[in-house]
Amino acid sequence: LLKSFEAFPKLALLLTFRTGLYPEGTPQQQKELPGFRVAQLDSWKAGGRHWERLLELCEETNFARFPGGWKQFRDKVAGPPGQPSPLVDLTSRPLWCRMIVERRETILQQEIRNVADLYHAYVEEFFKSRAGMTQMLKPDQKRRVLELLATSMAKKGRDEDADLPTPAQVTEAELRQAAAQTFRILDDSEIAEFITGEMRTYSLLNCHRYGGDRAFYSFGHYSFQEFFQALAFLRLLQGCGGNLAPRQEDFGGFARRILLSEDLLGFVVGRLRATSAADELSDALRRKPDTVFGSNSEDIQRIRAALLRCWLAYERDVLRKPRPNLHGFRLSSLTCERLDFSEVDLVEVNLGGSRFLRCNFAGADLSEAICRGTTFEGCDLTGVVWTGADLAGAEGI
Repeated sequence: LLKSFEAFPKLALLLTFRTGLYPEGTPQQQKELPGFRVAQLDSWKAGGRHWERLLELCEETNFARFPGGWKQFRDKVAGPPGQPSPLVDLTSRPLWCRMIVERRETILQQEIRNVADLYHAYVEEFFKSRAGMTQMLKPDQKRRVLELLATSMAKKGRDEDADLPTPAQVTEAELRQAAAQTFRILDDSEIAEFITGEMRTYSLLNCHRYGGDRAFYSFGHYSFQEFFQALAFLRLLQGCGGNLAPRQEDFGGFARRILLSEDLLGFVVGRLRATSAADELSDALRRKPDTVFGSNSEDIQRIRAALLRCWLAYERDVLRKPRPNLHGFRLSSLTCERLDFSEVDLVEVNLGGSRFLRCNFAGADLSEAICRGTTFEGCDLTGVVWTGADLAGAEGI
């Protein structure tokens, strides 16, 4: 590194190190890299002025220039008085701050309402800046290749005994095969050029080699894996509304992830607002399960539970409904754990044969609901309206 500075004396770099890389911390870092200015930030988890200090350091080191200065940029990110911008909530983690600073020329012009919107803006900007690198695949096709990678990871990561799916890597051969099946009109060599060329320059992907020429791919940051999994899940969901049956094996991996990951759920719900998939989501929960997913297996029920969790979050977080509406939904033969049905409209819902474990039904309206053989185990049923409900064989009430 120091030799490179001798060869290129005018080269300016902003280097960031974790002091944990050095046994003796910052003093050893300064000794190993003489002449470097040390700019130290407090722990991000500690809160305080970390966001402001980052902007100040960026301007001091000429890493970023802010029209009107960093303080004016900070105020624009915060939004007008009394109308806080969603970007404010995103300054609590370094990765999001990096995106905001790097895309500062365009980020304030975007309609950012949640984390998913910020990631979407970042990805769109990236593909736009690399529009001429690979001509065979269009930007949407390139996104789909990344979705295929995320889908493969979701399927490989299904570990029924683990709290979360285990991280997975996908071989280059597997990725090329999946892409070839998706883009049948493209020659395999064209797909290979994107995967082995442009894809490896993608700043959010890692390419690993373990002996020989075998290549394995993973996302450079786990949050981007979840973002592309959300995009792939919504693409599958939009196939539910038509004649194309979704692939159960693909849905199964996503379903387990959604039931266990708040971050993935947030990405799915965040992008629902910007797509037409919300109608398909509602439709899939209203129709008979076997007409959408096929056989009534345990995996199918997990998929339906994941869709239900997405719908509840969508109604609350995106549509801002004080009482989410599940009127007339078919939720029979489900097993749901720790879902929040509080203040939810469950009028005429079919819950027959379902098991609800430690779910919150406080203030829910189950008027005329079908609850035959339904189990409410450890659930909060405070203030539930049961008017006209069929409770034959129901347990735990």
